[in-house]
Amino acid sequence: MHLRLNKLSLLVTFRSVITVVLISFLSIGGCNDNNSSNNGGLGGTETSCSTLSNPCLTTSQNENGTEFVCTSLSNDACAVDLEDVANQVDPDGTSVDNNTIMWIEAWGGRGGFTDNGANGGPGGYSLTTTTIQSIKNNNSGSSTIYYFLGTAGLRAAERCAGGGGVATIVTTEDLVLNPDSNPTQSAPPILLIAGGGGSGAAGNHIGLCLTGTTFNGGHGGTAIALVDGDGEGAGAASANHTGESFGGGGNENGMGEGGSCNCKGTNTENNPTNGTDGFGGRGGVGGSGPDCGGVGADGFSNISVHLSMTTGKGGNGGSAKGSCAAGGGAGGGGYGGAGGGIHGNETEDVIGGAGGGSFAIQSTHSSGKAPTSIQSNPCEDTNNGCVRITFVSD
Repeated sequence: MHLRLNKLSLLVTFRSVITVVLISFLSIGGCNDNNSSNNGGLGGTETSCSTLSNPCLTTSQNENGTEFVCTSLSNDACAVDLEDVANQVDPDGTSVDNNTIMWIEAWGGRGGFTDNGANGGPGGYSLTTTTIQSIKNNNSGSSTIYYFLGTAGLRAAERCAGGGGVATIVTTEDLVLNPDSNPTQSAPPILLIAGGGGSGAAGNHIGLCLTGTTFNGGHGGTAIALVDGDGEGAGAASANHTGESFGGGGNENGMGEGGSCNCKGTNTENNPTNGTDGFGGRGGVGGSGPDCGGVGADGFSNISVHLSMTTGKGGNGGSAKGSCAAGGGAGGGGYGGAGGGIHGNETEDVIGGAGGGSFAIQSTHSSGKAPTSIQSNPCEDTNNGCVRITFVSD
């Protein structure tokens, strides 16, 4: 009881702090110690993120010339000057400027798959609607923001579970400058987090073992901001065939709370782990089996440095060494990491990992053309994270 009360007290404190800092993007600037001067190496290969003059992989516009799309930001950078985006989508400069309404979308990485096991859950989605000028007004006059594209959880061999998907992060903070630090736990500077999907649970069809599972990883949350508030979305929980929840999705209870593993018993070495609270992104490690170790994926596809953030991290899957055992799925990272799934054997279900939570900063503008539901990932590799920016001139 004492431990339960301490945990509740910490959660209340965490929520109180975040409530204070999660205020309108219109009223607080994005200046912070981690902002880059953009003098570093390409894609964070050195000590900071840099921009590209043509940051969009491709662009498009509609027949009426009223919608201009940067279909996806490049994997070769981790900073983007939004004025460069405007120039690339509208080279003549006749339709898009700093006051043109735009929305920024992000997709998280998919959860890992397992040989002879279940599928990983798809990454989450987040969106905010604003203008370049609104970004500049709240970012010390800068139109540069930073983005970190979450990777899919790694695939695992039979008996072991894959890694939890990594969240995609869009922020006014250059996380590469301080790779051993957690993202600033406020918004701004966090603009978007699209949670990673949970990994599928393992299976074991070796010899006489017929351990199987249809319990896929949970999907990342969906967060769509409005002008009257932030967007928040819970990742999907994982469950067994009776619908009993075992892995809690990130942000299930709001304010970026990590999902619970809902663990059984006291075997802490083999049990799955909870997701951690807060803004983050790393996925958990899948559960191990008798002849293999579970895998993870905690990287971002557009940077070479390792970000060792511990907030918003997905929980690890449960492990077991019995002859017919199979590892549980890993939780996805995000705004509240998701709980890991429980291992299983011939008599017990193997559970997939849950999906990470998602977040979107309060919109400064609105548009009837902006999406109101999750959209398909437009990147070529839809298992990894993606960022798209769309301008509408009417």
